[in-house]
Formats: sequence, structure tokens, C-alpha cells
Amino acid sequence: MVEINLPIKSTRHKHLKQYSIKTHYYPISAKQVSSLLNYHNHLRLSASLNKEDEQVILELETQIDGSLKTFKNAIVKIAGSCALDYTREPNQKQTNKNLKKELKNMYKREPKSLMIKQAEGKKLTKIQNSILNCFVKATIETLKVSKGKQALKLLLNSRKVYKLLLQHQEDVKNKGNKKGKVLRKKKEQKMKKEKENKTEKENQKEKEKEKEKEIEIEKEKEIEIEKEKEKEKEVEIFDEEEEEKKEKEKQVGKEKKIFLVVKKWIEIEPMFEFRGFVKNNNLTAVTQRHTEVCFPELELYAKDISKTIRSFFRSSLQNLAFLSNNKDYIIDFFIFQKSLFDDFEIKILEIDSFNNLKDPGLFNWETDQNVLFGKAKYQFRFRMKPLPNPFDMLSDVWGENIEKKLIPESVYGNLTRNIIIVVLLILLFIIFFCFILGLY
Repeated sequence: MVEINLPIKSTRHKHLKQYSIKTHYYPISAKQVSSLLNYHNHLRLSASLNKEDEQVILELETQIDGSLKTFKNAIVKIAGSCALDYTREPNQKQTNKNLKKELKNMYKREPKSLMIKQAEGKKLTKIQNSILNCFVKATIETLKVSKGKQALKLLLNSRKVYKLLLQHQEDVKNKGNKKGKVLRKKKEQKMKKEKENKTEKENQKEKEKEKEKEIEIEKEKEIEIEKEKEKEKEVEIFDEEEEEKKEKEKQVGKEKKIFLVVKKWIEIEPMFEFRGFVKNNNLTAVTQRHTEVCFPELELYAKDISKTIRSFFRSSLQNLAFLSNNKDYIIDFFIFQKSLFDDFEIKILEIDSFNNLKDPGLFNWETDQNVLFGKAKYQFRFRMKPLPNPFDMLSDVWGENIEKKLIPESVYGNLTRNIIIVVLLILLFIIFFCFILGLY
């Protein structure tokens, strides 16, 4: 299995730098985790924040600002979490603002088609799919930050980030308790040995008293033997203490780390984001990343994209020792063209462990097991048609918000208004025409 921190090692690997987006990783200490949890309560519940926590938060903001001097704009997240989850929570005001902008732009691009479909009373599936695409773009845009303070507010407003940090804190405590139990057991064993040694000494003394008639030379030899035994025991005790120290150091090294990830912001078209599955060092399947949306244009590029992905895997990833040794992993990436005349290129977003807790996209961990585990032919999947009810892919809160609150008048209201205006103009023309006829 791929290690939890493989994304950090892999994307910074010298052979993958040319394919990866520049990223900085900051390990978060137990103290920082505690301060971040308190900061979440401060933002969400207006709880007070002490000076020590304020100082820790300020230091983290400064670290992020240091990366932003290089990157200008970035995505900031906690390693192992999905950044888009932060922007899709119901209380995310910035996503609401960005969505309204995207919806207005959509109406400007395609007012006629919207008007015709509304007028004919047909299902608004295609329109809803376009709106859903706007939602995806808005959530991605919300991730773009330019200041450390802005980044931490975005992170710590999220309930999912709070739960992730809280779980990490509990895991560390539980590990600490386990380590404490192990050390206590070792101490008890050590005490038992010392007691046994004492009883042995006492018994030996009694035997020595009973053997008063033995030759003095033998007594001296016995004393020498005893001294040697004592020295050996002292060495053994010393070695045990050294082993305990080493064990502590090992346990500290094995402690699960959590990282703050600052990734350089790059404009990515959601249509060209994909997730690949690698089993036994073979690319078994690829799916579009944003599965809620149908991208009709994707069908035009599907064969070329699939060919590019498989070629990239064989030439750039399959023969890398540090990846081929792990054999199983999931890789997120996007495809782009520098110009219309250039071939497709690939940039890696993240490499993570291969397990059924990860989102399988348009595949299913149970029904598509043969494909994902390489027992069937490689498959490339993308959504061919819009969903019958696209908003069902969102949480209930977002679905209601988009349909009832966030879709501005410029999308639905303006359609009805424009139809009414057209009808009124026709009626006015008829009245005017009748008036002219009346004059004659």
C-alpha cells in the first residue's frame, strides 16, 4: 500500500517536478492543531481566543504569506482532505457570490437558448447542467487565496476541517496512551527482575553462611564470581534503559503527522480534471473528476485524452522505482494545451493511497471492482448525457439555494420578463395596426 504521506514525497520527487504544481508543505504540531481548533470555535461560535492561540495563528498566517510571495495566489488545504469540500458547505458566503457571477456570465453567453427552452416548456436539464457547471467553477474559484489570513479563515470556517483536526488530535492522544501502557509494562518487568535479583542475592548470602567450613580461596573465588554477576546485571539494566529511550524515539518518529498544504494557483478548466487508478503498477481506469456535470465537448477529445494519459503513465510513472514499489495508488491530474496546435500535456495534482474510502468518480468500488483492480480491460469514463435531475448530485441545502435563492432574475426571471415584454409589444403592434385601419 502507498504511504499516507506519499503525495508529499511523490510530487516533490525530482523525476516528477516537471509534471507537478509547485507546492509547499508545513507540518502542523499538536500545539498548532489545538490553536486551529480554538480558532474554528472563535470564527463559528465567537468563542474567545487567548494570546497564545493568537500568536500561533499569526505564525501560521506568516508561513502561508511566505509561500504567497512566491505563488501570488494559491490553494491552501489540510493534506488528505478534499479542498472543494470547504467551499461547498452551506455557510460559504464567498461561494454564493462567485456563483451569482458565474450565473450572470452564463446568461450573457446563452440567453436565446435559455429563452427558447423556457418558452417551449421543455425540461431544463441542459440549463440545470450549465448551472451545475457554474457551481463547480464557483467552488474552485473560492479556493483561490492571496493572503494567509484569508486562507486560514477559509479553512477554519469548514466543519470538515474541524472534524479532521479533532480526529487527528484524538488519534495522537490514543497513541500516547498506548505508548504509556507499553512503557509502564516495561517498567513493571524491570522491577520484577530487580526483585528477583535481590532474592537471589539474599539466598546466596544464606548459602555462604552455611558454608563456613569451606576454604578461603573458594570464598574469594565465589566473591569474585558474585562481583562479575553484579556487573553483568548492572550492564543489563543500563541496556534496558537505553532500549527504552530508543523505543521512545522510534514511537515519536512513527507519530502520524498532519500537514498544511499551500499549492500554487493555476487556472484549470474543470472539464479537463481526471482521476486515475493504478493497481499492481498498471493504469486500470480513468474517470472525469467533477462527476456531477456533463461536458458535451469532452466527447470530441475523449480518444486523444485517453491515449495521452496512458502514454504519459507508461513513459513517466510506470518505471519510477519509488512508485512501482508501492504498486497501488490513485492519481489526480489535469490536461491542457499551450495552444490549439500543441499536443495535450499533463500536470499532476496529487498522488494518494489506493483504497475504497477515496471517491471512485464514475466507477463504483463494488460493481466495478474487476476494472479498478485490473482484472478487466482498462476503461476511460466521462458523463455522456446530463443527469435527469442534476441538482440531486448536490446536498439538499445547495440544491434549494440554487433553485430558489441563488439563480438570479437574469437567468429565470429575465426569461419570463422578456417573454412578457415580447407579448406586450405584439399586442401594442396589433392595437396600433387596428387603430390605423380604423382611421381609414
